[in-house]
Amino acid sequence: MKTSPMLEYHVDEYEQRLRTFCQNLNQAKIDGAIIANAQNIRYFSSFQSVTWDSKISTPAMVIISAGGEMAVISSASAFETVQYTSCLEDEHIFRHYNYNNRGANPNGQVELIHDVLRKMGIDKGRIGLEAGAGCYLHFPIHLIENITKECSQATFVDVSPLIWRQRQIKSFDEIAALRKACYIYEHGLSYAVEHMALGETTEQGFSALFAHEAFRRHAELFLPPVVQYQKEDDYQSGSYGRPDARIGSESGGCLQIRRGSVTY
Repeated sequence: MKTSPMLEYHVDEYEQRLRTFCQNLNQAKIDGAIIANAQNIRYFSSFQSVTWDSKISTPAMVIISAGGEMAVISSASAFETVQYTSCLEDEHIFRHYNYNNRGANPNGQVELIHDVLRKMGIDKGRIGLEAGAGCYLHFPIHLIENITKECSQATFVDVSPLIWRQRQIKSFDEIAALRKACYIYEHGLSYAVEHMALGETTEQGFSALFAHEAFRRHAELFLPPVVQYQKEDDYQSGSYGRPDARIGSESGGCLQIRRGSVTY
């Protein structure tokens, strides 16, 4: 593995994640896994791309063998992004393309995935896919159908439980990142409460202020808190106020803040 300009943690962190996952694969008698969930790809390789938000293509997938190999399958146009953000050496980055891009694999994405599985020696084994709860895959259904058809001698199983069990146990660096995220969230709430104006709706007055402060403190993204203004009697009875209610429009009102999260 290597250090890259946008690597989120030290290389040692990714090496440990890979070792742990390979141990879990071996214990489960799974020969390898194809990772397609954006956050899981980021967890194992640090790969990041704005293309995830476009919903028009799959910028990368990660293949991990139980023997300790890891490769990134990316579009040719995303190759430099993989180099700049991930921990993978160039020889472990494989490109596919639909046009005549120099240096990319002349076959399509599915053929390239099969080729990498074959090089790892797991194309006829038990291969894990993120088929369980909480793993939202960023590719059309026909892609997975074509992969299973191309790799007809392989057996595909759900690897989601192994991934989630591993990700539930945080390293010291991850705990530090969680503390930073909590710090950002706390200060975002405090800033919004201190600067909101009477007469504005909760969305105008509170959520926008929270977003301003969270991004100012380097939040990457966040799930806005649910903020509702309502009478105190309604709050005590457990009913929820309207999110478009104007702050201070009624005497005896209170601001209820529920949920929300920050990614740092």
